[in-house]
Amino acid sequence: HGNGDKGATGNNRTEYDMCQDRVNRVVKYLQAGGMKVFTNSPSQNNFETNILNGIDLKYKFAITDHMNSAAASATGIEIWIPIKEKNFTLEEKILKDLSKYLASRGVRKRNYYSGNWSFAGDTYDGTDYYKEIRQSWNIGISHDIFEMGFISNFYDVKAIETYKDEIAKIIANDILEHFGFKKVKED
Repeated sequence: HGNGDKGATGNNRTEYDMCQDRVNRVVKYLQAGGMKVFTNSPSQNNFETNILNGIDLKYKFAITDHMNSAAASATGIEIWIPIKEKNFTLEEKILKDLSKYLASRGVRKRNYYSGNWSFAGDTYDGTDYYKEIRQSWNIGISHDIFEMGFISNFYDVKAIETYKDEIAKIIANDILEHFGFKKVKED
């Protein structure tokens, strides 16, 4: 979200504000671990201009950070990956490591034409439902959408705010380790 789009609201919070705070923390840890990180500016949204297009990097991996909104009882984290992605060990590790703070809803894929989704381990061909995943995959970038809890769930919001540094460090360290960088040490 960005460019005036604050996303979902709940528990007197906006999705944009909570996600932007988390992204800033994760980026700080990734950079401390020696990783080169590119971020969209707050004046952009929905990955309309893919800033990694044309940049020569060893790995091209993107994350869009969001929060779900539904009934107040809905809870947990899910990660959406490209339909054609075969390796999702990073996403499984992130969900496992974050499960001490928030419930895991699994790594998922979604089909554009049917709207149907499945868990990542299932064979699932087709076109990606999410535009940013489609656009990124077409230029050689594996793009994940993190749905980091439900802004409509008081307990998800409380956990995210209480453990924001721990959550950011887990995400960053799992990414750093996956791509061969050293983890950021505890403060």
